[in-house]
Amino acid sequence: MPLAVRRFAWLILSLTLTSVHVSGQVRPLPTGVFAGLRWFKESDGDWNLQRDQPSLDYQLDKGWGVLLLYSKEVNDRLGFTVETGGWWFKNNSIGTLPTGEHFDQRAIALPLMIGATATVFRNSSLNLYVDLNGGLSHTQYIQRLDVGGVRVEHRNEPIYGATVVLLIKLFPVQGLPGSKTGPRLGTSFFNVGGRSLQSLYGTTW
Repeated sequence: MPLAVRRFAWLILSLTLTSVHVSGQVRPLPTGVFAGLRWFKESDGDWNLQRDQPSLDYQLDKGWGVLLLYSKEVNDRLGFTVETGGWWFKNNSIGTLPTGEHFDQRAIALPLMIGATATVFRNSSLNLYVDLNGGLSHTQYIQRLDVGGVRVEHRNEPIYGATVVLLIKLFPVQGLPGSKTGPRLGTSFFNVGGRSLQSLYGTTW
């Protein structure tokens, strides 16, 4: 084989191997299970934190909770997620019933959401996603009376929203040479039964 042809073949092979190596570094973990925590704050609108209503009107107000997230990439750009967890809310404002009894408000939400994911940006260290989520939440609205006793209202409510997610790839994935995974940090805007929530969350893998 002529020297020029051999050099050209070696160049093509080198570029191919380099491309495969870089793609392995860039490609995120196709499938993963993530656990983490969420923080919540209720607002007047789906995309802001404006609060112009009396504090007692915010039944969910502020809260936190745990999450369990399953994430899978269908291809290099699109994927889906399934999320569940348990969320706990409390409003410290004291209300008064027509009977004169005082109460405070709490709530517990058990959501189940399915999301569609699109990759906006990625490199060997970071991935930026946009998720659209929707599903159902079983929510218990609780009024605890200061004279003793609890009033509980159970609702099955639609939940939907959008999330911006940053995946920080710190750790190599066993069995997938060149692939990395790590914690996910996100900001979500949810509507739960007509109530607007902003949520910050973080996960570990």
